[in-house]
Amino acid sequence: MALVGQSDQSVVFITLEDETGHSNFVVMPDKFEEYRAIINQSDYMIIRGILDESGMLKATHFQTLDGFTAEVVSHNFR
Repeated sequence: MALVGQSDQSVVFITLEDETGHSNFVVMPDKFEEYRAIINQSDYMIIRGILDESGMLKATHFQTLDGFTAEVVSHNFR
């Protein structure tokens, strides 16, 4: 996860990426402040939001996935 543009009153952009691609979420300042601890401290999370008419994903809710573990294995894409 990458956070870009974090400041007290600016929009935050979160990029989530895995082997299938990436998703970019826009987080408005009020939502970032509300979910700051989850965003900054969670290894795994669910992000809910809306897709606006311009194709932008606007995050509206964050939820941590407690107790979730993932096995990381190497992929050979050849």
